[in-house]
Amino acid sequence: MNNVCEICGEKFNEIYTGDIRDGAYGRCKSSAIIYECTGCKVQRLREDDCISDEFYETGQYRRKLKESLEGDQSVIEQDEMQHYTLEAFFPKSLRGANVLDVGCGAGSLLDMLKNVSSNQLGIEPCAPYLELLSNRGHKVYPSLSEAIKNEKETIDYGFSIQVIEHVKNPVEFLKQIKELIRPGGRLLISTPNRNDVLTTLLKDKFYQFFYRTQH
Repeated sequence: MNNVCEICGEKFNEIYTGDIRDGAYGRCKSSAIIYECTGCKVQRLREDDCISDEFYETGQYRRKLKESLEGDQSVIEQDEMQHYTLEAFFPKSLRGANVLDVGCGAGSLLDMLKNVSSNQLGIEPCAPYLELLSNRGHKVYPSLSEAIKNEKETIDYGFSIQVIEHVKNPVEFLKQIKELIRPGGRLLISTPNRNDVLTTLLKDKFYQFFYRTQH
């Protein structure tokens, strides 16, 4: 692992060694290591403990979480979170806008935006979801780099819901999204709260639940 933080250039220190979640709750990986940057305080998992890109592309990641890869069921499972996404973004009007969902999954948010925005664009590495999304009429790409070739500076509003914690290089991730968004456009990002009160109250016990091989 590179011991230099990609964000601020400071060094990482080890802050936790032990069990972390591996997929659905109840499955654990032992002896995992969590590091924290001495400068910006960003945290990262040791690379040897992370799942590979192949897990996302083939759908194994979703299977580990016991999520469906089939038709309407996969959309239903993701609907509830996307209602919160829309509530967080409004009162911004999306009517007539070009919108982007990075890590769109089965397309639940894209479905909700279809009636209020002009164009919807999705980024999703999972091959089974790509086929599902295309069959439902959504324009999708397997990666940001592929989307940039055709969609540069076309997006008014972007969303990325609980995705940034999965990527190897968050700085490059944000730079690529920026290439897709028009000057003056907006981006909404969410990620799990590392400062959850349970990390203080339960410490190592909660770490076993909070940290996971996907993050």
